[in-house]
Amino acid sequence: IIWSVSIGSLYSVIDYLFGHSNFGLLARAGDTLREAGGAEDPNEFASMIVFSLPLLTYWLLMSKKIMMKYISLILILLNLTALILSGSRGGGFLLLIVIMLLLIENTKKFKARNLGALISVLAIILIVGIASTPNTYIERLQTVTDTNPDRSMSQRMSYISAGWDAFKEKPVFGFGPGAFRDFYATTSLARLLEKTKRWKETGESGLRQAAHNSYIEIVAGQGLTGLLIFLLVIFVAIRNFGKAIKLFEKNGDEASARMVGAYRISFISMTSAMLMLTFYFNRYFWISLALSQLALIYSRRLTPTPALS
Repeated sequence: IIWSVSIGSLYSVIDYLFGHSNFGLLARAGDTLREAGGAEDPNEFASMIVFSLPLLTYWLLMSKKIMMKYISLILILLNLTALILSGSRGGGFLLLIVIMLLLIENTKKFKARNLGALISVLAIILIVGIASTPNTYIERLQTVTDTNPDRSMSQRMSYISAGWDAFKEKPVFGFGPGAFRDFYATTSLARLLEKTKRWKETGESGLRQAAHNSYIEIVAGQGLTGLLIFLLVIFVAIRNFGKAIKLFEKNGDEASARMVGAYRISFISMTSAMLMLTFYFNRYFWISLALSQLALIYSRRLTPTPALS
């Protein structure tokens, strides 16, 4: 995961430095081309970067080899740069969530002297990151709070409205898996989008659009029944990670506990990304589900069975 994401980030940075010489890693988002690291969508690429950051942080904090620590720090900076180049607003907010979770996860396990060093490093990265962030990306982040949202935000709000209408019509079982696009195509909002200049120029259809929100897609397709089952699956996975962490800590296996904690944060970032992307087929999500169960099974095998009296 770390190397595949980092290679995509490296190509994106090189692509940007050489004036979009185009490694085939650009993706159209709205009216602009943005770095996508080989993914189909720059927002998807940004979510993959954020997913890898807790794992890189684990390398940085837990590796006993100084060279691995330097490599981890370099890869973190590389991926953060690629995240900015993706122009993803959702990726920026996912990053803030992950940083907060990493601080909560790691500060309680640091000695006072090491905690000061960690905070200093994070502060330096934050200051350098803010100073080097292009104004165009900062302006793009600010559009989220604008009273007059841009076209991208307006479209996303139209998806929420369509999802709500679909839920009201068939709240229990929905219209069937993957039906949101067909339902959205029947709305007046979709027909209005079809007439806009962008769709006329590209020749694409503006009618059948994804919801850009996995939970809305599920509500429209499988209703409240499907959504509750899906949320239950997510809850069980997070609970499994938590149980495995406690068992590893109980057995004195701090390294495994920290690794599982990193995967839990990565999984939470992916489920948060689903609020902004139709993403429930993403391989990292399903890998995380499997790892949550494997972590629990492995941690239980290491736990001594109490002797019968």
